[in-house]
Amino acid sequence: MKGHPRFRRAPLVEMSIELRWSEPNLSMPNSVPGPQLMVSSGNQHEKLFTEFGRQIGEYGFVRAERLALLGMPILPYQPVYRFRRQSEELPVIFQIGAGIFSAFAVPPYRTWQDFSAIAKEGLISLRLAAADAEVPITLQSAVLRYIDAFSGNLLRGLEPSRFVRDTLGITVTAPRIARAGFTQEPAERVVQLAGSTGSGSLTLTVAEGIREGAPAVFADWVAAVMLPSAYKFDDENALLEKLDEAHNIVLHMFLSLTEPLRDAMQPEETDQ
Repeated sequence: MKGHPRFRRAPLVEMSIELRWSEPNLSMPNSVPGPQLMVSSGNQHEKLFTEFGRQIGEYGFVRAERLALLGMPILPYQPVYRFRRQSEELPVIFQIGAGIFSAFAVPPYRTWQDFSAIAKEGLISLRLAAADAEVPITLQSAVLRYIDAFSGNLLRGLEPSRFVRDTLGITVTAPRIARAGFTQEPAERVVQLAGSTGSGSLTLTVAEGIREGAPAVFADWVAAVMLPSAYKFDDENALLEKLDEAHNIVLHMFLSLTEPLRDAMQPEETDQ
């Protein structure tokens, strides 16, 4: 098989890129329970949104939807605008707000290369819009996220807890003192694995749930890119290289984890 594999029955539900940056007018979300401080969407933010809409419109993303009421306060990192193309041949959604930008791939999916090429259009538009609006972007985080859902034939007739243990090979055993309160061995409902990678950090959360009325196992991959302190976003290619490294790490782990499902996912050859 050439290049990165592609599957006709991939369990992928969503893939996304999210950037967050610091702004003088934004308060950080509280780390303890309680109300968050609100921030007004001032002229500078509105200029950024307008300029981004103009720039991304050059790539065909002309369907704009405002997600927050005009003139009303918004939460820190709350998406304010959503942009889509008229054509849904390669469906990608961009969102922008005060201190946040994201790109989402929605069905039908293609490859990471297809998605990242369109995401680059959004990053170029963000860089140009920020320059025109005089909004400096000092990134706090850059995250690549995948959400997979294993259901139907991919479960191979197993109960979700057995699928997680026997197919994905993920096991968690409750300590003896914890098992004492159960009448039977507790099933793994949510399992989270987290650690550092060569390019940042990775968190994998595996949980049982329901999809389209049927049992499913969800895998949520969150790969955070390592960024230098006070990282100024002025080069989309350099950032995409970091996100591409994160993608390769997630892909390698996904292929290893789902090796028993390879035939069921129906791989096809791709040159990408």
